[in-house]
Amino acid sequence: MRLDTRGLVDGFLRGYDVMQRHRAREANQARADNALALRFAESEREEKRREQQAQQQAERHQYQYGKDGKGGRLRAQDERTRRTQEMQLAAHQAQRKLSQYRLGQEKKRAFLQENQPLIQAGWGRWLQGGDVDAVFDSREVKGGAYDPRRYLRPDVEDAFATLETALPKVIQGDIPLDDETFVRALGTVYQKNLEAVVGQRDPNTGRRIRAARMGIPVLAKDIQPDLPGNQPGLVLTAEVEDGSGRWHPRPITRNRTTDAGDPVHILPLEDAIRDLTGQLALRRQAQASSAYQTLFAPSRDTRGVRREYRQAYLALEKERSKALAAMLDPTPEHIKTLNEQFDAQQEKLRAMYLKVPNAEQSNRAAAWAQGDETKQRFLEALQRKGWDVARLTPDVLAFNYQRALADQQRQRDEALVQQLLIKDEPTIPAGIAKGLNAKDVATSMGLRDEVPAGGSLPSAKPRANTPRQEAMLDEIHTWQ
Repeated sequence: MRLDTRGLVDGFLRGYDVMQRHRAREANQARADNALALRFAESEREEKRREQQAQQQAERHQYQYGKDGKGGRLRAQDERTRRTQEMQLAAHQAQRKLSQYRLGQEKKRAFLQENQPLIQAGWGRWLQGGDVDAVFDSREVKGGAYDPRRYLRPDVEDAFATLETALPKVIQGDIPLDDETFVRALGTVYQKNLEAVVGQRDPNTGRRIRAARMGIPVLAKDIQPDLPGNQPGLVLTAEVEDGSGRWHPRPITRNRTTDAGDPVHILPLEDAIRDLTGQLALRRQAQASSAYQTLFAPSRDTRGVRREYRQAYLALEKERSKALAAMLDPTPEHIKTLNEQFDAQQEKLRAMYLKVPNAEQSNRAAAWAQGDETKQRFLEALQRKGWDVARLTPDVLAFNYQRALADQQRQRDEALVQQLLIKDEPTIPAGIAKGLNAKDVATSMGLRDEVPAGGSLPSAKPRANTPRQEAMLDEIHTWQ
């Protein structure tokens, strides 16, 4: 009997095949696990490499530009470059301002020198009739020492009155340079010079200057050591206010700027005294004007006008200071516009309190006189008496001029009659002479040519049309 082994072999073969496939699967799984581990390790290495690159890039960025916007080489370099450019721009602007200031000063000196005859003639017309020539409205003259209207400001008048008495005492050493009244008077006189710094930025505080006033001057014993002997000079200082409410002392520089390269201005003492005495001389000339007499003459009629004008002027100046202080970031252009507005209001105040005549009114008296010396003396006499001749019409001037001439002729005729009575008393008794006119007396004595023909003696006090004209005649009997 033969055994059938095919099933056993088939079983072995199938088992062997199963084992082979199992081993193959295990090997494949091991290879897959190994490949996965390799890929995972490579991924980890790549991640670490990316992190290292990001960290290195962050470190490089931090080195170049700093952390949180602060520090960094390139940022510091950019900041240095920016500061350098700003300094160069500031230096260029300062040099430009310096050139403009020097050019303006040269133009101003040239203008004053070329127009000196016009300024002198304008002063003469202003003193005689109150006319304000166009030259006084120019930028180089208006508000300065050569502007006669400047001497009608109450604060300027008080300042010059103080300097007139204090300056000799300061020179002699009786009053110190830091005397409060003297310094305040100096600040008023040179206020326009001090205002040149308003609107600039204070380099110490970084704020714009809103106001400036005179500080305490310092006397330097010798400002030119190279020359033999002492050359005294003044170092002027200014106190500036930048909106903080505090006043900071700053030296006055040569070009009136806050630039660090602008040297301190040292004024020779002789030049300072010469400038002050020159302005005092102009002020004495202005005192002869009728406008000055109206404001500052110590008469009962003008005290009220002077007091009201002073109060209105000071109130306007306070408003100017408040307006300047209220400006958030003032620029020189804004400050200039504001000052022009307040200057126009000051002109209106002067016109209201001084009753400044217009050009047509001022020229009426000159047109009536027509260069006649006698009429000119008549007008000058009226002005000395305090009358505003610019407001009198030619008819009123002619009427009062003829009445004044008649009054003078009457006085001469009466004096002549008295002389004739004394010289030849038996010929013309005193009682008869009282009823004769000047023509009869002169004819009887052979003196006809000494009086006008047909001129009867006027009354001792001729009647004027109005009480004002009557008072005028009383005051001008001695005008010639």
